[in-house]
Amino acid sequence: MAGQWSGSPMKVASTGSSFMASSKRECPNCHVPLVRIQSKQPATKDEWFLVCPYNVKGDPTTCGFIRSELQYEALEEQKRRQQADKGASGDCYAELKEELQELKQIVNSVVEAKGVVDTRKCHVVLDGSVLYPVVFGFLGVLVGVFVGRLLK
Repeated sequence: MAGQWSGSPMKVASTGSSFMASSKRECPNCHVPLVRIQSKQPATKDEWFLVCPYNVKGDPTTCGFIRSELQYEALEEQKRRQQADKGASGDCYAELKEELQELKQIVNSVVEAKGVVDTRKCHVVLDGSVLYPVVFGFLGVLVGVFVGRLLK
């Protein structure tokens, strides 16, 4: 029939076999489902790889994503750890922010009791002398936890 496309919209050049779309796994660059192939190369014979369907061998203008299944699983695990660390740091940040507000209220009540007129000077000192050490201390703890997890 004239006017109908019967071929594939993508040129997939591969030296592997057993093409199979992997719906759970997606290309981190193109966000499309990856294709699972089995290698026929002598060095990696029978090893399974995940390839972006837009990866055309020898064409540098296409997506270059190709990883063994083990490499891809390690990449996914790293992403999960980063997400967990971000969630934990967000919770700690919220707790520190609440504590800082409580400290500010205490300082303000002390300042009011003493009858100090200019409270801006107290806020600048509080912000500069308390906030930065707390934040840097918190970041130091996060780096320590991260390094500790890496060394396990």
